Amino acid sequence: MSADPRQQLVQRLTALRLPQISQADIDGLAAREFVASDADAIVTATVSGAGELLRLEILTSATRGPARENVGGLVVGVVNDALDQADAARRALRPGGGDGVAKLDEITEQFGVRMDALLARLDDISRGLPG
Repeated sequence: MSADPRQQLVQRLTALRLPQISQADIDGLAAREFVASDADAIVTATVSGAGELLRLEILTSATRGPARENVGGLVVGVVNDALDQADAARRALRPGGGDGVAKLDEITEQFGVRMDALLARLDDISRGLPG
């Protein structure tokens, strides 16, 4: 028997050790629904914020004729799109609004500046050593 997806969501968010995320925010995300469809609306998937697949709708016309060979790929793509929406909402709960890439770039730049300064100091020390 699989674990409760809502409890897994709580555990994942709690593991991040981000006290700014309240239990109410986590519960609110778990209760939200994210919907995705393919361009022709042949397949529609609805997932919860906890990552549960709640509904999967496939037009019956898609299961007949030569188009039925494409249904599997459509299902996978649409479910993944809905899960991506849920993941984006989950990231948005994090401090900084989920703008992790910009924050990572800023941290990386600061690290580079510090490392350059450290290397310059080490060069100065090295030049001052006898020998």
